[in-house]
Amino acid sequence: MVWDSAGTWRQEIFRPTVLASIGGRLDAFGPIGRPVYWRRLQPISDIAYARDNIWMEQVNVRDGRVVWGIIQPAGNVVVAAAEVEGVCG
Repeated sequence: MVWDSAGTWRQEIFRPTVLASIGGRLDAFGPIGRPVYWRRLQPISDIAYARDNIWMEQVNVRDGRVVWGIIQPAGNVVVAAAEVEGVCG
């Protein structure tokens, strides 16, 4: 969730995920869960506009795949995104 400094506007950006530890390995929690966790979440300046975007990075615990994106909070608009296969450090 993001909001302005006055607290008059707020926007839900993403929902946190819940993981289960099964035999020492992380996996999705329940049958409809997702096997991902948020590794990075930080503001990043927008070049064209006087506002910040949000850099988000998600890691899949099953195969190490990383999905990252830059989101414009006001409308949940994806500014940029990529998916990297394999283990990233």
